[in-house]
Amino acid sequence: MTRSLSAYFAILIGAIAAAAALLLFPASAGAQRSPLAEGEACPSTLYTDRAELTCHCGKTEGQDDVWGTDVYTNDSDLCHAAKHFGAIGEAGGVIHVRRAPGQGSYNGTTRNGVTTRDYGAWDGSIVFDGADAVSKSLGGVSICPVQYNAREVGWSGDCRCLGGETGPVWGSGTYTSDSVLCRAARHAGAVGPNGGLVHVTSAPGQQSYSGSNRNGVQTDSYGPWSASFRVSAAQ
Repeated sequence: MTRSLSAYFAILIGAIAAAAALLLFPASAGAQRSPLAEGEACPSTLYTDRAELTCHCGKTEGQDDVWGTDVYTNDSDLCHAAKHFGAIGEAGGVIHVRRAPGQGSYNGTTRNGVTTRDYGAWDGSIVFDGADAVSKSLGGVSICPVQYNAREVGWSGDCRCLGGETGPVWGSGTYTSDSVLCRAARHAGAVGPNGGLVHVTSAPGQQSYSGSNRNGVQTDSYGPWSASFRVSAAQ
């Protein structure tokens, strides 16, 4: 009887320890694939320790400090810059903003009820996903989405990586559709750390993806995934 109770308590303690380990150290793939926060109230400016942010702007009226057009200084008011860009209307909404390299100058304009100002050289910028207006500032080619699947299913075409992108990538040569596109481009050798033009091609889902370390980027392995893409230097 004593031996049975001891075995029972050993099993019970082991189960508790295993559950605690799962809480403290979740499976790596699941942890990496945690979605960006939706609905978080936007701060006045992009957090200094964040490369990108999905957040919610409330009703956005009047004017605030914003410098630039399409590409804005990183100390610009987020929601007024998003409204100027056209990412949201006056009623607000969800935006996706990300950090971008500094520019030699910023041109102010009046657009969507918001007037922005000119500025000279600044060491950091912000850009918003989802509008082709950015292409006017970048030689006619739009900025690449953060993740390939942020655009319509199966899209192919050219886009511009700004450099400095961060985030997870799964695969080598062929990447999962939820990988960070420009980090995959750097891994593939299509661009360097300062970005550039890339050509993106839709690819079918794979049964497995192998991670590797190439060109200063470490990618991860993964199992079956429903859609993929490939990336090369634009011609």
